[in-house]
Amino acid sequence: MRFLKFLLLVATIGWGGELAHLYKTKQYREICKNRWKYINLYRGKNEPLLSWVAYSCLKIGNIVPALDVAKNLYATPEGRSNATYIATLFLIKKLVYQLIKDNLTFTNIKLPIIKGDPLGEAFKEIVKGNFKRVDNSTILVADGRYKITALPNGNLKVEIFKNGNFIRKELYW
Repeated sequence: MRFLKFLLLVATIGWGGELAHLYKTKQYREICKNRWKYINLYRGKNEPLLSWVAYSCLKIGNIVPALDVAKNLYATPEGRSNATYIATLFLIKKLVYQLIKDNLTFTNIKLPIIKGDPLGEAFKEIVKGNFKRVDNSTILVADGRYKITALPNGNLKVEIFKNGNFIRKELYW
């Protein structure tokens, strides 16, 4: 029995090593694609590594796959906090899409603030009413700092501008 525990420990360290290497080399798409392998390996055992998997998905704008991981983050306060962050970002995506397509109003909506994520930052401004409609699929937020487009497939494209100059875009699906 001790030997089996030792082998499990060695296998876990080995997988963590692989995951750590992929994460450090920014191979987020590869990590996210293999999320179920990591979920099955680390569920209830190593939430910091599972959180790496979830954040890898988020780094490439894949909110829905990150939710697969989030529902398995329940054993520690940090894991639960990360799961809430991911679920909140998903809810923000859905609310902004509905705002754009269906003219949803945010008069009574209170959500945790998500700092450091373009969609989260834009949502903070949207809730304040700091946006204007461009057409039936696009809004400008914070005096043009963000341009958010609701794509026909249900995803969002967030374009980030600084002083009127395009910086980058993020896709959220």
